[in-house]
Amino acid sequence: MTNSNTVHEGKPWGKDVVVDIADGIAWVAINRPAKLNAMSAELAFEMLATLDALELDESCGVLVLTGVGDSWSAGMDLQDYFRAVDKMNPMEKAQVYRANAAWQWGRLVDYPKPTIAMVNGWCFGGAFTPLVACDLAIAAEDAVFGLSEVNWGIIPGGIVSKVLTEVMSQRDALYYAMTGENFDGRKAADMRLVNEAVPKDRLKDRTIEVAKSLLEKNPMVVRATKTAIKMSKSLSWEQSSEYLRAKLDQTIALDPERGREKGMRQFLDEKSYGPSGFSVGGVEASGIVSHPLPSPLPSRERECQLPSPLAGEGLGERGNCVRTTHSKPGRTNLISLGCKHTAGKRDGEI
Repeated sequence: MTNSNTVHEGKPWGKDVVVDIADGIAWVAINRPAKLNAMSAELAFEMLATLDALELDESCGVLVLTGVGDSWSAGMDLQDYFRAVDKMNPMEKAQVYRANAAWQWGRLVDYPKPTIAMVNGWCFGGAFTPLVACDLAIAAEDAVFGLSEVNWGIIPGGIVSKVLTEVMSQRDALYYAMTGENFDGRKAADMRLVNEAVPKDRLKDRTIEVAKSLLEKNPMVVRATKTAIKMSKSLSWEQSSEYLRAKLDQTIALDPERGREKGMRQFLDEKSYGPSGFSVGGVEASGIVSHPLPSPLPSRERECQLPSPLAGEGLGERGNCVRTTHSKPGRTNLISLGCKHTAGKRDGEI
């Protein structure tokens, strides 16, 4: 993004944060390019207010967090954050710390709309926290990442040490935090710090592709899905079972689009939807689930509903393969037992 000093009337951004909303995507950029977008105390309050405003803005369906110029963020500003906060009284310090934590992870982690970190350049130190807090992250291949705190006598600031191990292995987190070595976007993708790395001239286009994919989905279901995955990580299997069952019920009850009803109708009644793009035994299986399996036959056998892979061999009344397969109780998929479509597959695979 380019630098912009436009103050949007009635909006909380316009100084250290700039926002451009287009086609359902809110491009939120840290606007301190002279400081490589290092984060100040003032920025914390402006960014927090920006996130709150965009949450209620119906023109924002997906939020992309990036930086103006050639830097995503160089971390916390030593002068305008640390030095400035050191001069404050205890109550003022607490307020700044609370606002900074709130926007960097408190709000972003549980943000009700999909968030994408678009890492366009330098990403250092404290910037790792909002990076990891975003749902998805796409980086330029030549973006530079670093945890340099060890080189000037402190540990990674804030909760960076915690967020690192949310997405990176402990070995990788320890190596780069202990050595202070930099790494590029390709390495960040290899370590799963970001989802993928692309050439810089493709960065925005790729981010738009991902954002548009999210915008096409049911927003209520996307929100519930990301919440379910994040919450389940800290729960036991038993707790997850109870929580996810309740979350599903909540999603169905609150979804204004009635997505589950619509999907079931398309899936079972209209036969207008089915998974595509995969094949079974070399036979395209697009729409396989739009033909429900017949009632169980004697000896718990069911007919395969796929077209026969060999013309003229084993064809049923509708041109389907009539070689029988067995199904286990509670399973809807096919068990390999002689059907050529499932030959060589393990039990339960199709």
